[in-house]
Amino acid sequence: MFEFLRKNAETTRVIHTNDPVRNERYPNNKITNTKYTWWNFIPKNLLEQFRSFMNIYFLMIGFLQLSSTLTPVNPASTWGGLIFIFSVSAIKAGFDDYNRAVRDRKANNRPVIVLREGRREHVRSMDIVVGDIVFVQNNDEIPCDLLILTTSDPEGMCYIQTANLDGETDYKPRQAPRESMHMTEAELGRLKAVVECAPPNKDVYIFDSRISLQPSSADNSSEFNWTSLSSKNTVLQATHLRNTEWMYGLSVY
Repeated sequence: MFEFLRKNAETTRVIHTNDPVRNERYPNNKITNTKYTWWNFIPKNLLEQFRSFMNIYFLMIGFLQLSSTLTPVNPASTWGGLIFIFSVSAIKAGFDDYNRAVRDRKANNRPVIVLREGRREHVRSMDIVVGDIVFVQNNDEIPCDLLILTTSDPEGMCYIQTANLDGETDYKPRQAPRESMHMTEAELGRLKAVVECAPPNKDVYIFDSRISLQPSSADNSSEFNWTSLSSKNTVLQATHLRNTEWMYGLSVY
């Protein structure tokens, strides 16, 4: 079984622009930060609470007090307090998880503009798929991790604010690849490029990948005309576009 999982693990993500069929194996952009569902809330929350040694200790005391031969103390004094503490903790956990669900719903339903079949299309953020070309305007929140293709700046520059990620409020420069920085919307709508990058990982400041804007008809990637990419060519989800009128980016994660 583990050998099967290793063989089927994603080692390199290959993205084809404007080709949803070849990218359909990748998940959509739906955000889920909740810990519980309606059916697993009680058992999962109890399991988390019983990870505390003190909770286990008082539960054992409560069971011992059920036997009048072991202790003359009324068990209600222990069970009442135990149930109250567990209930308050569960209510707080449920309330926090509900607020996370509300924030997720708001983020997932945020309207976004993408290029599909050469036309602008309004979709929900959760419906963005890998390989979509996304249109972002000044001060918009970046809906997913994007590879910059072109911007309003003649040199392909743009600026982002990463306060939501690292608390830094200064603007950071980013750059579109030289091969795509002057592309028009019509050209992007017809673009058939290939991007090879690492699968999703925790290294948010590393993006060692490559792009071929004019892949050959061959299936062998060694015959493509590759251009190297780095994190300077990307903008991350939850950052904001600043001091840039607009930007087009390719959804990679």
